Amino acid sequence: MSGALQLSYRIAEIRSGDEERIDSSFLRLYKVRLSKDVTSTVNFTGSFDLSEQETNEVKTTSQIPELRLTVCSDVVNGNVGYRLVEKGLHGLTTASDEERRTTESWNVDLATAALERTRIRMSYRRDRDYDYLPVRSTDTLKDDWFWTIDHEVMDSLSVGYSLRLRESQDLAADVRQDYQSNEGWLRFNDRYLDDELAISGSYTHTVSETDISVGSTPYDVETQVAPLAGLGRETTPGAGIALDPLGALIDGDLKSSVGFNIGGAGNTDRNLGLDLNRATRVDELRVYTTDATFTPADYTWALYSSDDGVFWSQISASASFVYDDEKDYFAITVPGVEKRYLKVVNTTNDATVSPIYVTEIEAYSLEPHAADSSDSDMAVTKNIQLNMNYRPKEWLQLSYDMSQIRRMEEAGADEVRHDTHNAGVRVSHNLGAYVTATGQYQRRLETQTGELDRTSDSYLANLLAQPMETLDVDLSLSRVDSREGSQEVSSNSVAQMHVGALLRKGAQLDVESGLSVNENFQSDAVTTARNLDTSLRLELTRSLTADLIHDMSWTETEQASNVTRGRTSFSKLALYYRPSRVLYLRGSYSLDQDHITGVETTRQECTLGWLLTRKLQLDTGWSLERNGSEKKIFNVDLAWTLSRMLNLRFGYDWTWHQADILTEVHQYSMDLSAKF
Repeated sequence: MSGALQLSYRIAEIRSGDEERIDSSFLRLYKVRLSKDVTSTVNFTGSFDLSEQETNEVKTTSQIPELRLTVCSDVVNGNVGYRLVEKGLHGLTTASDEERRTTESWNVDLATAALERTRIRMSYRRDRDYDYLPVRSTDTLKDDWFWTIDHEVMDSLSVGYSLRLRESQDLAADVRQDYQSNEGWLRFNDRYLDDELAISGSYTHTVSETDISVGSTPYDVETQVAPLAGLGRETTPGAGIALDPLGALIDGDLKSSVGFNIGGAGNTDRNLGLDLNRATRVDELRVYTTDATFTPADYTWALYSSDDGVFWSQISASASFVYDDEKDYFAITVPGVEKRYLKVVNTTNDATVSPIYVTEIEAYSLEPHAADSSDSDMAVTKNIQLNMNYRPKEWLQLSYDMSQIRRMEEAGADEVRHDTHNAGVRVSHNLGAYVTATGQYQRRLETQTGELDRTSDSYLANLLAQPMETLDVDLSLSRVDSREGSQEVSSNSVAQMHVGALLRKGAQLDVESGLSVNENFQSDAVTTARNLDTSLRLELTRSLTADLIHDMSWTETEQASNVTRGRTSFSKLALYYRPSRVLYLRGSYSLDQDHITGVETTRQECTLGWLLTRKLQLDTGWSLERNGSEKKIFNVDLAWTLSRMLNLRFGYDWTWHQADILTEVHQYSMDLSAKF
């Protein structure tokens, strides 16, 4: 048995121009956990969470009891659970000001463990969400059944079948939606020619049907768009570089991290996207996260679309969104876009809370339905996948993969076919004891019913040299040519070089330069980009380290008679000083310049971490930023470990921002947490 208590108090004095106000919040969290091994294979877990919060005299409460029974044996594995979320009820010390609302969830998951070659799984989930108004505005009920069986005929061949039944009802609006999906598959994976040739493939046949009935009021039915692939990258790639495939983004697991942290300082610029297989209307993207307490308003999501998944157009630099704190997802509005590829990028975040991991991304469309109407949709999808990899020599690799998707969305309708072929050759050879050369060529052919064929040729040459232990040189040349039908669409050439040198013990120099030329033949535009980035780390003494960074970039776009140029630079000096294990100092100064517009941003930062005693930790920071306006930030945090069970934290934050008007904020905080 375990439990936890957290008391958090915040008060902020805010002055903006001639206006002054005081914001306050008092949060109380109570948690109790009970876990008991009923037998060696059966475990029972129960928990109860109670939250009471007062924000500017507005009181809210949340009560969450949860029960779960887990079975883990040689025959079957599974769990049965029930979770209740009650909002608006009276708490221990608070009478809530919000309307009462109840969310109930039941789940059953069972999987066989005794059968050697056959795996059978069954799951059921029911969700009910309703309020207590005389005429309910929220009253939904969802039932989801899923069965699957997978049988391994032999080591290299398996067959399977799955059935999903989903029933969704909006009882308040008198709308019902039924979905049924039947899917069968055949998969193989084997190696030949002394493991030099690897072949894998699959065939999947899916039949799905959706029935919708609408009552006396017109209704926009929410339909999830099935993606072909999830796409992701931790930083925005350069022009002409596609995002990486990321299957975990669309695997249906809303709880497990895909490895992208979007919370905490520096964890921005995460690219999360979908390949929808064809141009599809999407009205909302949902980015699911792990459970965490943070400030969603600190986030900014930039929204992009693409026809080819390589060159992206920005739809919005700051897309509208809301965060559902019950189901842990950002609901990002897509303004009626019909594209094959969509992605979102978090350009700002809550820098104070980390980690917050992404778990899933989903796309939804809203289809308007008239009152007293019904509709039925049926779709048949056939998917063939083939992958071949042949390595006859250590230095030679040949690869080929193809996919074919045939989809018929109505009985008797024309079948839409989408084929993709990728063939490539890769050669890698050691030219000497210190030099390795790699060359690669890949051709991609993409065809789809009713559209022009798309082809692309990719060339890559790479030279990696280490003439001495203290020097590394990496040179890369690449080119991608894209065509639609017989017409050239674009050409992108990139040259990059990285040099890493250990000048002496404690002195590391890194220089990276790049040149890219992108030609868009449809818009008759040529974009040239150059960059030169240098960084030098010096260990001046055992306790003092310095980082010097200087980055420069140039861009030039020629289109018709117009020429647009850009030139920016960034310089930074940072010093790290740790005279002892209990004291840490860091200071930095940076200058960010746009040489075309003349805009300059300077930033000075200083932080101190001091372990006063074994139980007392002091952290403080100060920053000053100038870029036409002026912003100052100062914060102090004192953490006191009273005992193994009790922790006490005091905080003070001051923000001063002079722009068109002067804004000044003083915030005081206190947190007490206990565990038993």
